[in-house]
Amino acid sequence: MISFALHTALDHLERPHTYVRILFLDFSSAFNTVTPNRLVSKLHSFGLNTTICNWTLDFLTNRPQTGCVLSPLLYALYTHDCLPVHATNTIIKFADDTTVMGLISDNDESAFRDEVQNLTAWYSATNLILNNKKTKEIVVRTIVVRLLCSLCENLD
Repeated sequence: MISFALHTALDHLERPHTYVRILFLDFSSAFNTVTPNRLVSKLHSFGLNTTICNWTLDFLTNRPQTGCVLSPLLYALYTHDCLPVHATNTIIKFADDTTVMGLISDNDESAFRDEVQNLTAWYSATNLILNNKKTKEIVVRTIVVRLLCSLCENLD
């Protein structure tokens, strides 16, 4: 997934008047805030058999999930329907890490901003709490520098 994101960003940056915004989201105790009943409902919608769903509900009820070997898988299933709404944005998820990458052209950030608002609302509705102190953003852009020197002029 990282190679896909890097390729997508670099390809976009080759175009004029473009840059990439990458937002790294961090959620407080992400595994522990998964609502077991909501997860089991999603497992049912995937077509998992009732016995597995009931076992999962029993397994998750009244116990912390951090450190459990199943936590990353169950969290991925819990958040699988969190998808980008704009074609210029990509949402990358790994375990409890979520990254939003927006491909910006001509300084139009409206799709990226809308994506972040939708994502924040989605996570809030699913009982996940954004940790603002650990959430970080980087902006990547290329700069064309023209070097003027007598040596360069002599090469023409």
